[in-house]
Amino acid sequence: MKHIVLFFSLMLLFFSCSNSGKENNQTESAFIMSDESIIIDVRTPEEWQTDGHSTCSVSIPLDELEKSMDSLRKYKQIGVVCRSGNRAEQAQSILTSNGFQQVTNLGSWKNITCKKQ
Repeated sequence: MKHIVLFFSLMLLFFSCSNSGKENNQTESAFIMSDESIIIDVRTPEEWQTDGHSTCSVSIPLDELEKSMDSLRKYKQIGVVCRSGNRAEQAQSILTSNGFQQVTNLGSWKNITCKKQ
């Protein structure tokens, strides 16, 4: 009986891990760079310089995001990244509360790929 419970527990764990990876790939592939899109890295300037950054992202620190709203209005799709995804979630919330409709939290800057449409 213990072996059956262990087997089903492992299967559940395996399939739940597979699904979460699939969702991340769908989010990532749904965001394709174009002239009408931008990826914003909301980490501090120090993190941007010291830790590295993606070549297809621009640095707008989270505490400066609201000052940059006017320059972002020309983009139809905005992706936001940071170190882990937490500040990107905050940035997504700020942008959507200011009328931006297509804002995607892409998580860590290390996970994005620069695919141009």
